[in-house]
Order: sequence, then structure tokens, then C-alpha cells
Amino acid sequence: METRVLRSAEDSSSEYHLIHKHLVGPRTVGRLLLHYTELTQSQSIERMYEAGWAAAEAALVADSTLTENSRLEMLEMANDSWQCAQDICHERTLDNSTPCHDRALRIETSRATLPVFSTMVQGTFTTPVRKAYHATLLDIAGRSANLLEHSVENRGSHIGNYKGLCAEQLGILALSREVTGRLVAMPSLARSDSGTHYPRETHDIQVLSHHRGVRRSITPVEIKFSRSPDRYNAPVLNARRHLGVSSALSAVELTRLYEKDFHQPELMTDADHIKLAMIGLISDYRRKQMSRTGPTQPSATPPVAAA
Repeated sequence: METRVLRSAEDSSSEYHLIHKHLVGPRTVGRLLLHYTELTQSQSIERMYEAGWAAAEAALVADSTLTENSRLEMLEMANDSWQCAQDICHERTLDNSTPCHDRALRIETSRATLPVFSTMVQGTFTTPVRKAYHATLLDIAGRSANLLEHSVENRGSHIGNYKGLCAEQLGILALSREVTGRLVAMPSLARSDSGTHYPRETHDIQVLSHHRGVRRSITPVEIKFSRSPDRYNAPVLNARRHLGVSSALSAVELTRLYEKDFHQPELMTDADHIKLAMIGLISDYRRKQMSRTGPTQPSATPPVAAA
């Protein structure tokens, strides 16, 4: 691990956001762990959330020079940071000074990935793990939908935040619903949804392609309700066209369908259409990425296999 004088959490955060918005390579693990140490000096929601993703990313990209136990310890560090961030959100909500329900649910959505990461590190990513991941995400998405519905009914000021959160969770649910396959969707890294640096790299979720739990590639996906702009490098999932979500209440309705689908899969006939739309976007993106490398320089990441 890199050794140098610790900077303030704010300075560390500024540098963390200067890293490109995709997963780094194994040589950057030490830098990520240093960011974790510096960011956890600040007991703020934002810094603890960033620290959690720094530790989780380090565990995910580390190579065989680090032991399995070391990588699992990094995931414990991520869990501790995210738990702290959630606790701060809870305290603020109780005080009613600065309610942050949407941030708390975003953090919880990130924490839901930890069992997936852990089993990938251990090489034991199985169908039961996928089922548990989907069930956890569905519980979180249901509570997000409740808040969105309540905000719409009461003309609250956070409708946009809840609507965006629901759209991202619906995109993740479209793939987590599949208990087999090679694609797993999850939230983007803490530095990936900000357009301050490298705005063309901005994205909301990331889709991991794996083979028997071994990571093969990561595809960024941006989610938009409005007409999809051309400025994103990532494929854009249009909530209206691909998810059938045209309003806040339709996002709530689709979440309710996923909840019913969990117990009676035959009731949700649109689920496969949504999944195939996402796979189509991802496959097109991967083909374009591979074509840019030229025939003599094949891409290091393989084409996407259907979920």
C-alpha cells in the first residue's frame, strides 16, 4: 500500500473523483485503500459513501498478489463505511433537519452488492446468491417506490430524486430477476454519477459480465427519462422506451409488478422484453468497443452473453 502523509477527507475526495469513472486495474488497489483511510476521517455521508466504494472496488479488482482474506477484509471495510453513512442519514431524518431518505436507500442498494462481491472473491457465486441479491434489491426498491408515491401524493419537493432512484433500481432489477446467466447489474461507483469530471463517462449503473463468478467485463449504463443525449460514452437506457416508465407513478407501478413477479413469475409478461432491451444495448456497446480496437488488437473484454 502507498505510504504518504494523510490528506484531509475533502482533498482525498477531490482526487478520488479525478480517477476515471470505470473500474481501475490491480495496480491502483493501494491508491484506493489510501483514499479509504483518508475519506473515513470525515464522518459525513458523502465521504463515507465514497470510502465504501473505494474499499469495495479495491477488493473487486485486486489480483492474486493479495489473499482472499485480505480482499474479504476490504469488503468488511466497505460495509462498515456504508453502515456509518446509513446511520448518519437515519439520525438526520429523526432530527428532521435534513431528511435524506433517497441517499439512505442509495447507500443500502450499494450495500446489497457486498454478498455478490464476496462470493466472487471466493469463487462461489451461485444461484442462491443471485436469488438473495434480487430479494434484497426488491425490498429496497419497494421502499423507494413507497417514498416516491407518497411524495407525488403530497406534492413533495423530492419527487425527482425518488423518481431517478426508482429508475436506476428498476434497471438493476431487470437483470437481477434472472437467477441464472452471466450478467449482474449494480449501482455505479461513487465517482461515476457526477459530471464534474469526465462528463462523457458518467453513468448510473454498471453491468458485470462474469463466467462462473470470474469477472469478464463491466459495462456502464446511463438511465434517462428524457430524450437520450449523445454526450454519453455509455449506452443510454431510456426509461420511457426501454422500461415503459413515462411518469413517477408508472415507476411505482412497475416496481409493484416486480414485487408480484417475485412470488408469481408468470404474471409479469413484460420482464423478458425489458431484459432483452438491456442486453441489446449492452451488446451493441460491446461490439462498438471491440470494433474500435481494430482487427489486430482484439478487445480484452469478450462479447456479452445473454443473461
